[in-house]
Amino acid sequence: MEPEILTERLLLRRPTVSDITEEYIQWMNNPDVNRFLEVRHRRHTRESCAAYVKMRRENSQLGLHFGVFANHGKLFIGTVTFNGFHALYKTADISFVIGHPQAQRKGYATEAVAGACRFAFREQGLFKVTGGHYANNIESLRVFQKNGFHIEGILRAQHVNAEGVRGDSIVHGLLATEFESFHSQQA
Repeated sequence: MEPEILTERLLLRRPTVSDITEEYIQWMNNPDVNRFLEVRHRRHTRESCAAYVKMRRENSQLGLHFGVFANHGKLFIGTVTFNGFHALYKTADISFVIGHPQAQRKGYATEAVAGACRFAFREQGLFKVTGGHYANNIESLRVFQKNGFHIEGILRAQHVNAEGVRGDSIVHGLLATEFESFHSQQA
């Protein structure tokens, strides 16, 4: 059975090739959307997006890749992905993007990450989730903070940003016990 995560306003489910719309491809190629993402290094087409979705669906070793859908599951607005699942240590890395222009700055990323982490901790039995972002990506910093993640380190001069300038990356971590405690206090 395909995992589905329901939050207050969102549905997270594994995307299918039929979810790939022209609108999705446009925001994947939009420099305003992808400036903090490694996907900015290549041009995306219907074929490349379909190949990626198929690869993620067929290879569970890669981790879970969720589409984020608003409007009662009708509008594909972003993704939340768990990579680097380590079965022995029960850890994984999370990444996320809300790319649809009408969905940005509405708290959807925070809500999607909270739902995905709840699923990872409660349903998948993970002990810890980590994630990172470019130091100048304040929006991602806020998403991690609003979900109770702690800064665990700064990787100095780790990446080259969209303007060609070398910059730092910030690494965050969240334990399952911290997630439960943090979100029970927020309720």
